[in-house]
Amino acid sequence: KFNTPICSQVLNDAIKRIVDEINLQRDETDLFPMFSAHTFRHTFATRCMEAGIMPKTVQKYLGHASLQMTMDLYVHVTDDFKIEELGKLDGLMSK
Repeated sequence: KFNTPICSQVLNDAIKRIVDEINLQRDETDLFPMFSAHTFRHTFATRCMEAGIMPKTVQKYLGHASLQMTMDLYVHVTDDFKIEELGKLDGLMSK
């Protein structure tokens, strides 16, 4: 049925089955970490910021009451993004 939210427990159970299957093929010292479906909200918010989507728009996508919650708890700055952003300054300084 369309427009019906997926039960988070069903999704988390599916993720667990997939991670368990991956880990059957791995060494004990290199196991894939378990995560929940909620992790995808953080990833989505971070990728939106990296794509240049306005923060208020991301806030609305996630349904947060405050922009502070979106920015402080959901958006993460990756090392690659820090380097990319610093490159902007480098480009400006070399002009």
